[in-house]
Amino acid sequence: MQVNSLLLRAQAVGALPIIQHFLDTLQLRQILAHSRPLRAYVPVLELLVKNLLVEPSALYRVRQWSQPYDPRWIGPGTIGDDAMGRALDRLFEADRASLLTRLALSALEHFDLDTARIHNDSTSIKFSGAYAHQHPSALQLRRGFSKDHRPDLKQLVYSLCVTSDGAIPIHYKGYDGNQTDDATHWETWQALCRLLGKNDFIYVADSKLCVRETLLRIDG
Repeated sequence: MQVNSLLLRAQAVGALPIIQHFLDTLQLRQILAHSRPLRAYVPVLELLVKNLLVEPSALYRVRQWSQPYDPRWIGPGTIGDDAMGRALDRLFEADRASLLTRLALSALEHFDLDTARIHNDSTSIKFSGAYAHQHPSALQLRRGFSKDHRPDLKQLVYSLCVTSDGAIPIHYKGYDGNQTDDATHWETWQALCRLLGKNDFIYVADSKLCVRETLLRIDG
C-alpha cells in the first residue's frame, strides 16, 4: 500500500528561470499588453520567445517541447498550435515597429548599455517555394544578392544593429529580398538617432556604407 502511494514525477527547468528573469526585466509582458490586439495572446507569445531561445520548433511541436518543463516557467494552461497561429496573425497586424522600439528602450534603460559605438550588418534569409500570392502589406520575397549563395531562391534582407558591449540587439529592420545594403544605412542611422536621442555615436558598418551621398548626409 505504501509503495503504491508513491509517485515520482520529473520536471525540467533548464535555462527557463534565467530567460524569465531577463524577460521580466525587459517588461516583455507589459510591452506586448500595451498593444490591444495582443493582450489576449501575451502568454502564447512569451512561450514562443522561450522556445526560440531554447530549442526552436515548428508550431505543432512547441506544445510537445514544453510538456517536460515545470509549468511555472511555461505559463498557465495548455497552448496548442492553433492559439500560436492566431497569436502570430495578431502580431503581424500589430504595430511591430513600436513594439521593438519599446523593447529596445527597455533594454537600454534596465541594462545600462554602452551606445557609444553601434555595429550594423545585414544578411539574407532564403526561402524555398513559389510564394506566388504574397500579402501586399508584408515584406516581399524577391531574388537578390544571396549571401547563402542561392540566387535561385527568393529571400528577405535582415538588417541588425547591436551595441559594442555584448552585441546586444537594439535595432532591426527587414527589407524586401532585392534591397541592396547601400540604400539602408541612411535610414538605419536616422532610426538610431531617434532611438538613442543623440547623433554622436560611432556607426560601424561594412563597405556598403561608403557611398558619397550617405556619408555626406551623416556628416551633415
